[in-house]
Amino acid sequence: EVIADHRSVELDMELVDRSEPVELDEAAIDSLGSAAEESGISYRLLPSGEGHDAMNFQLAGVTTGLLFVSSIDGISHNPDEATDSEAIRDTTEIMARALLNWE
Repeated sequence: EVIADHRSVELDMELVDRSEPVELDEAAIDSLGSAAEESGISYRLLPSGEGHDAMNFQLAGVTTGLLFVSSIDGISHNPDEATDSEAIRDTTEIMARALLNWE
């Protein structure tokens, strides 16, 4: 609203859906972070406002974490989305290492 006011643009908003946030499994998150560190691959923890299937698995009692693959120029959910092979390789390595180390 602030930006619309600043630019003298009329804005109409309607909340279509609002799901409550879901805390994913700390052990899964820690496992993914440890796997990245062991692999020497940089990562960051970030909240996700997306309604991924992961939230439904967590709510059903299935241990759940999310691992995102970076997109070129940050473009996501768009026909122009692309990911370089290095990011795919790194993410695959993290996932494989986390699964192998899972207790």
